[in-house]
Amino acid sequence: RMDPAIRVILRRGVYQILFMDAVPDAAAVNEAVNLAESRKFVGLKGFVNGVLRQIARNKDSIPWPKRTNESSGDAYYLSITQSEPYWLCKDWLSRFGFEKTETIMKSFLTVRPNVLRINLTVPREELAVTFTKLKELAAQGQIGLRHNPLLPYAIEVMDSGSIRRLPGFKEGHWMVQDTSSMFVAHVAGLKPGQSVIDVCAAPGGKSIHASEIMKHTGKVLACDLSVNKCMRIRENVARLHAGAVVTVKDADATIHNRSLDNTADAVFVDAPCSGLGVIGRKPDIKLNVTPASIAELVEVQRQILANVWEYAKVGGTIIYSTCTISPAENEENVKWFLRNFPVESVSLRDVLPERLKDEPDVGQGMLQLLPGIHGTDGFFIAKFRRRM
Repeated sequence: RMDPAIRVILRRGVYQILFMDAVPDAAAVNEAVNLAESRKFVGLKGFVNGVLRQIARNKDSIPWPKRTNESSGDAYYLSITQSEPYWLCKDWLSRFGFEKTETIMKSFLTVRPNVLRINLTVPREELAVTFTKLKELAAQGQIGLRHNPLLPYAIEVMDSGSIRRLPGFKEGHWMVQDTSSMFVAHVAGLKPGQSVIDVCAAPGGKSIHASEIMKHTGKVLACDLSVNKCMRIRENVARLHAGAVVTVKDADATIHNRSLDNTADAVFVDAPCSGLGVIGRKPDIKLNVTPASIAELVEVQRQILANVWEYAKVGGTIIYSTCTISPAENEENVKWFLRNFPVESVSLRDVLPERLKDEPDVGQGMLQLLPGIHGTDGFFIAKFRRRM
């Protein structure tokens, strides 16, 4: 029942008291009281003052909830200790159990690396120069640097500051793209000279990756809804020298374009989703996503699949992906797609690295990557073949 402005003021004050050692507790309390007064909540100054002083006095003995080994109790425990919505904790506990759910949620509260996908078309001697410079920065302690073990062309960088200042950015030697997203083009089975349509392409990583796998031959049509998103794609296409192959077009994936029917060897559908797999990068997601909003997104995802499957040639590939961990948006959409359209699942076992080959449902053409478990963002991929 608390007014939203007072809730924000209290949260800011608590954050200062618990996590900002350079700010004296008394100063944090006084500033919060002054904020309440400036927002015309004069009558609540005493409330704000009392709550924050109580927290300041007891910050080393806050009575955090305990595990109960019961579903509702554990959901409450995780909701408070990991700062996640209660409904999400309850849902994931029923699916993953306590240990895995806690691991996933703890990963959201840790600093995530920037992942660089190395441009596969850059000559090795040029890449060697960039890597030498990156290693020098790492040796000087200016960045953290390591290979991601899942893909040989995925590099993780920590504490880099502005990513644009890193060696190789201007030269187009790499693009920021999480390893999980790299698997879209990686599992598609692309060959030089083929045609790809990416219907939700921004910021362009999957489209450019496809071009690189095809050695900058063939054709890639990268589409997205807004002009601004398409501008971002074009910037990345130009920087990574893929302009001869990748064409960018603003287009609504929920509207069927008959001129594209039967033209693509592969269609990428990285659908708009709830984003529950990337809460660690976009914390506001957990404040805005609800079961009702997920249900609305499912309808959009199915509309897109229904509109674009015909873009694939008969025998062509369709890759469906999301950055979420929601069965309704992932596995249930796969079942719906298989029931209603002339497509079949394609096993991913032969195109995945060893450590992922035995993940659940890989043989049925699906892969669910989990943050904190697989060393990637949360991401889902499904591979289909058009039958007729």
